[in-house]
Amino acid sequence: MSRQISTKVDISGALTERIEQVREELRLSRSAFCRRIGFSASSYSQIAGGRHSKPSAELLTAVATHTHVNPDWLLSGQGLPYRRGEGEVDVAGAPAGARVGPLGAAGASLAEAYVLLPLYSVQGGAGEGAVVNTEEVEDLLAFKREWITHELRSSPDELSLIYVRGESMVPTLNPGDVILIERNHRDTVSDGIYVIRMGEAILVKRLQFLPESELMVTSDNAAYQPFRITLREVGEEFSIIGRVVWAGRRF
Repeated sequence: MSRQISTKVDISGALTERIEQVREELRLSRSAFCRRIGFSASSYSQIAGGRHSKPSAELLTAVATHTHVNPDWLLSGQGLPYRRGEGEVDVAGAPAGARVGPLGAAGASLAEAYVLLPLYSVQGGAGEGAVVNTEEVEDLLAFKREWITHELRSSPDELSLIYVRGESMVPTLNPGDVILIERNHRDTVSDGIYVIRMGEAILVKRLQFLPESELMVTSDNAAYQPFRITLREVGEEFSIIGRVVWAGRRF
């Protein structure tokens, strides 16, 4: 009997590990993964509660349905992780090694034409600032690769997305807007809107580069006062994370 109990625990633990493997390959935070499969964040203990957790049949069905994972692999660890079958459509950005279904050629073309950029859960404070507690990837958003190359003159590896928080950049940027940040900006530094770090706070501000290594930091909302930063004096308490090159909003 003790051997049977031990085997059950091992199977449950292996299921949990495979579900976590799927989440990590999709580059989703735990909360984003739960939203994708239709489970509440509080139920994630069923997924990643340790080797003694016991994923339910409903949970396994939801993972297989919403991630295109192969149910046989999910249950047994045998075969390829991702499915090929009738009615399946490959999703651009699916993990490497996914098998191609009937519409796989179209899926491959989409994967070549579009790139998935990470949307981080951290928020840039256009106001008093947001303290960085986590940098988990919350979701992935698709952008056309040609647009990134020719319009932004950038590389997907240099780009990431965060939310705007606060009102100091209104009307240019509103709370809840998603902004695209180009991180490696040092070779093309010029006046513009940037995401900066001051201590543990992340701010979205307009920067004007002045002589003598000074920056004028301003807000587009006139209710917020501008201030100057002398780069020689701030040391590690200040850094420029990246330039804002695009913004999206919901009306």
